[in-house]
Amino acid sequence: MATVAFRADSGRHITHLFVENSAGEKLSIIESAGVQILLIGVIIIIFLSAVIGWPIAFALRQQHPNHTAGARAAQWFTAVTALLFIFSLATIAAELSGDVYKYPYGVPAKTAFLLQLSYLNAVLVVVMAVFAAISWRKQWWTLAARIHYSAISPSAVVLIPILIYWRLLGYGY
Repeated sequence: MATVAFRADSGRHITHLFVENSAGEKLSIIESAGVQILLIGVIIIIFLSAVIGWPIAFALRQQHPNHTAGARAAQWFTAVTALLFIFSLATIAAELSGDVYKYPYGVPAKTAFLLQLSYLNAVLVVVMAVFAAISWRKQWWTLAARIHYSAISPSAVVLIPILIYWRLLGYGY
């Protein structure tokens, strides 16, 4: 029979679980998989609004007079960056849900390459934030469009710590 023990803090809240030779620490709510999957889902929806919504909006209306070359470049850059984020998340998820017996011997080269794409995403987030600041300063679009554009950059910024937490960014493979 396995021995189970708990450790509590000074407020008598359980903080640790011990089973035989293993130990577990209680996670905060933000560290739970459910919350992080929900965050990733919301971020993907925000990214898809750019990837799908902007081309549709462009096709439905004539060229807006405030859309300079810089404004169009910012939209295309952010749409491509969002698409790269979605692609890298989907391919990493597909790769990690495959054959688990290949990982005891190290990370396969294909998976390591996919994880390296996350570094590119992290750099592109900085450029996205710069474009967001410029869009406000130069008032490229309507207020609603600037708010939508500005929501995409912080979404990507929120995704970076999640990738770091799950060791999908910041570790040499």
